[in-house]
Amino acid sequence: MPLPVRAQVALALVLFVATTSVVIWRRSVGVSTGRAMERLREERRTLEADRVTYEARWRRAIGRAEVVQQAERRLGMHVASELETRTLVVPGTAPERAVAADSAPPGGTP
Repeated sequence: MPLPVRAQVALALVLFVATTSVVIWRRSVGVSTGRAMERLREERRTLEADRVTYEARWRRAIGRAEVVQQAERRLGMHVASELETRTLVVPGTAPERAVAADSAPPGGTP
């Protein structure tokens, strides 16, 4: 038993409205997801810039010049002059391998 024409038109309109509703919903979800992704990208750029800034500050803080300056200012320390150091000869080694008692090891801090 075929549907009357009015019922067919009504069914077609209901299907059209349902389809367009689904399309509109899908697009709105896509737009909101895109906005969220852009916010996350912006946050990532900000965090990356902060990381670079903090790494530069960290490198500056652990540098020899900064450590020496802080030791002088906070602890009252200073780099020993030649008059304040003594050279010790380690028994059983050649004199050219003498070690300065108050000098820092190679690559170390003062």
